[in-house]
Amino acid sequence: MIVLDWPDEYTHIIFCDVGQGDSILIYQGFNQILIDAGANSASRECLDKYLPFWDKKVELAVTTHADKDHIGGFESVFKEFYIEKMIMGEYGKETGVFNTFREAILREKKDGLELVDPYLFPTIELAEKIKLITLSTWGREADFSLFDPEKTETELWDIIKTQTQFLKESKQTHNSLSVVNLLEVGNVKILLTGDLDLEGEQALLEAGLITKVDILKVGHHGSKTSTSSQFLKALSPEISIISVGKKNSYNHPSLETLQSLRDFGSEIWRTDEAGDVEIVSDGERYWLE
Repeated sequence: MIVLDWPDEYTHIIFCDVGQGDSILIYQGFNQILIDAGANSASRECLDKYLPFWDKKVELAVTTHADKDHIGGFESVFKEFYIEKMIMGEYGKETGVFNTFREAILREKKDGLELVDPYLFPTIELAEKIKLITLSTWGREADFSLFDPEKTETELWDIIKTQTQFLKESKQTHNSLSVVNLLEVGNVKILLTGDLDLEGEQALLEAGLITKVDILKVGHHGSKTSTSSQFLKALSPEISIISVGKKNSYNHPSLETLQSLRDFGSEIWRTDEAGDVEIVSDGERYWLE
């Protein structure tokens, strides 16, 4: 399906069915946000499906962390769309997928892509009634030296090894440091958690950054390592979205997480069952399309 109609005045939040991965497209009029890009070309296909064929500019993208199922599809997106700004964490991985992603970022930087430090710029207003707020407990400016084109390959891998050692010593993971965003569409609030795990949830709770929301993008594809009862109690989401692949090898979502969501009375929607999940809002109300 190709969208030929002129965009309406509403804000659309599409949890794209990209299999076992995350990709969320948010748009109002001709303003777009893309949060993660799955593992392959499915994210680009989602953009093609919902955006006008003549609009090839994405105003803002977010990479929550460096796992393949969140960054692997960006190379495909870059081939068709120009991204103006990107919010990203600083931690890399010793993987071919991350190296390919880094090379793509360096190419896009030459064409004007701006990397945004979520600590220095925690709130971005994209369009009327749309705010994207990064919830961070890091407390410091990010180091984007991994995306310095002057660094040699040896220097780059040394940086990643240092980062990996820091995570190990501080008992943190890439998941616990996922970039977490609160999307505010007028009075409607949606929490987008990447692969945030229990430790990351607890850090946000202790920092007083978690309040009631309308919609939750469940962390880590519904894994039992995310979505604690304490976290759900603070959020009290009416709707919970799980981005997950059919018959995936991880057995996501877990029965424990599904039961916890039901216990809190949250309506559950899963991309492996429903395909793309689209929510539309006028800033006061929201509904499933």
